[in-house]
Amino acid sequence: MKLPPLPPYRVREHARARRVRLRVSPAHGIEVVVPSGFPARELPRLLEPHRHWMEMQLARCRAGLELPAVMLLPALGETWSLRHEALPEGRRARLLVEAGALHLQAADAAAARALLQRFVQRRAAEVLPPWLARVAEETGLRFAGVRIRTQRARWGSCSASGRISLNCKLLFLEPALVRHVLVHELCHTVHLNHSPAFWKVVADHDPDWRRLRAELQARPAMAPAWIEA
Repeated sequence: MKLPPLPPYRVREHARARRVRLRVSPAHGIEVVVPSGFPARELPRLLEPHRHWMEMQLARCRAGLELPAVMLLPALGETWSLRHEALPEGRRARLLVEAGALHLQAADAAAARALLQRFVQRRAAEVLPPWLARVAEETGLRFAGVRIRTQRARWGSCSASGRISLNCKLLFLEPALVRHVLVHELCHTVHLNHSPAFWKVVADHDPDWRRLRAELQARPAMAPAWIEA
């Protein structure tokens, strides 16, 4: 009997992969990572035993992409109610900001998510640079510049020139965790590594860094699924 097709997935070759691996993300759905040159015709046979898992994960991804009725930004103590108004095809999407409410006017859910993503990026650009400047003043650490990005797997980074990049997803963290990340990146302006000397500088400015780091690493996701898409 011919089996039904597997749930949709995409294949990505990785030069350092030693075996076939399954990954799931809101942005890409089900991704199959294979070693370079792996014969694609072999995949259905290998993936068939994992069909049920793939179906469940895909359903969770799709559910996670649905916009919530309320968006919380714990870093700022903000709560925003959301309302999506469907526009006719061809009409330009727009976001109306009211008192504690966001009115998303867009043709479909994907366009509404894009509006909400841009709102989060703008709020991050408004609040994170001055927040970083305040922490720099408190600690006496200096940085050369800051930019806001939507990084997939990093809360922040620091270049050799002292320019710091911060992830807009920091807004979904509690204030203490945000400050922990800011201190961490500022300390990279002194030591651009994770040597014992680096962690000593971190401890000088963030005595509770071990607990905060563990709490950050224990989070099941960096942000709601809709912002990853």
